[in-house]
Amino acid sequence: MALCSLLSPPFGLPKSYDDSRKELPYSGVFSLVSGKLQLVSTDLRGPNGIAFSPDEKFLYVSNWDPEKKIVMRYDVSSDGTLANGKVFFDMTSAPGEDALDGIKVDQPGNLYVSGPGEL
Repeated sequence: MALCSLLSPPFGLPKSYDDSRKELPYSGVFSLVSGKLQLVSTDLRGPNGIAFSPDEKFLYVSNWDPEKKIVMRYDVSSDGTLANGKVFFDMTSAPGEDALDGIKVDQPGNLYVSGPGEL
């Protein structure tokens, strides 16, 4: 199975979330499976970093939102849809305006997230 996920936060626009030129009324996570593109989540205001577990059973998505600095974990179905979204890690109490950014999973399944202060 070839599985790919894409994100749609409005970070390139001057007013970001409040920019009237946004083409979508939400920030979404999309999957692309066998040529079919589908919206699979609108849970996060600023989905930014994204990574699959090594076995592709889970998808981790970091949120660039200083008011909700979280990593979500979803079960991934064979058709690319997501289920059972849960907060995997909450760093909202970390000081500063930085939120969560890049995300990576290594072969043993350890998750690394760029966030306020460091990795």
